[in-house]
Amino acid sequence: MAVITISRQFGSNGDLIARKLSKKTGYPLIDKKVVEQIYEQFGYTDFQDVYDRNNFWSRFDTHHTEMLSLLQRIFSACGAHGNLLLLGRGGFVTLAGIPNVIHVRVQAPFQLRVNRVMQTEGLANLTLAEKIVEEEDRARRQFIEMIGNGKWDDTANYDLVIDTQHIPAEMAVEWIEQLVQWNDRAASKIESPSLQNSDPVILRALEDVLKKQPI
Repeated sequence: MAVITISRQFGSNGDLIARKLSKKTGYPLIDKKVVEQIYEQFGYTDFQDVYDRNNFWSRFDTHHTEMLSLLQRIFSACGAHGNLLLLGRGGFVTLAGIPNVIHVRVQAPFQLRVNRVMQTEGLANLTLAEKIVEEEDRARRQFIEMIGNGKWDDTANYDLVIDTQHIPAEMAVEWIEQLVQWNDRAASKIESPSLQNSDPVILRALEDVLKKQPI
């Protein structure tokens, strides 16, 4: 019943690793699209708009608080469900300390990430690409510090840190699979902290969305 969280730097190929890992393990990928579908079931039809709005997640109005609370409840439901892959959005914070959860960080040197972004986005302007990567890093760091008072780039928060300057995606997938297998054996000997507080309504919404995902 493992759950894998992947936190990644922008341009680190973390998304690629997550997709390959999901395909190989059969674990559904809980990404922004899936989270948005769950939000919509609870009437938050503006998720995409507010998610992309600059500094939305660092605000402290009622709408922000409700959406953030729902996000954390969604991830708690993911922990109770098991056999899922959570991409980004602070999953490693919400599910910290749970034995059946593996936390992975994917990173790479700044300039390599800038070069990758220039290629994937078709950018010719180096300064613009650097600004995009810097802003993405800043937003993700601020979000993690806000939701958990923690450090996004603190390697102590993760079970495995992968630098894609040296580790190709295929090798990263193999490493994560091996870690999950080892963790499953170890977790079977440990009484896991209770996740009974997970909202059953949220859990049903998660299951409904997963049923509609392509296999």
